[in-house]
Amino acid sequence: MKNIILLIAFWGFAVAGQAQIRYELPCDKRLFDSSLDTLKGLVGTQEATNNNDGAKINEIQLICGIPIGSAYCNATQYYAFFVSAKELKMDTMNLPIPRNGLAQSSFNYAKKQGVKTEYKAQVG
Repeated sequence: MKNIILLIAFWGFAVAGQAQIRYELPCDKRLFDSSLDTLKGLVGTQEATNNNDGAKINEIQLICGIPIGSAYCNATQYYAFFVSAKELKMDTMNLPIPRNGLAQSSFNYAKKQGVKTEYKAQVG
């Protein structure tokens, strides 16, 4: 059974005015919870030379389909969903955010596909 949970589809704010704009996208609860665990496992990961690089970062960029050395703010969230979906034997083609390295892309996607709601700080 799929549970619908709330997902804030942007992790950074490219435009200051967007900080208080929130859109919800559906996400399977198991996938969301697993992706949080995956993200927690990345705590402490560091770039090798401060140039968007390093073994784990390169893996994240490859999974997300962006060139090595690219900005990867959103790619890390996509990676967490992708890895978690594989572990849960779920379809990786139906992740709640688009395959892209930039947070602005997820915000734009959520703006088109999501439901605008009142901003309230919370996990997810």
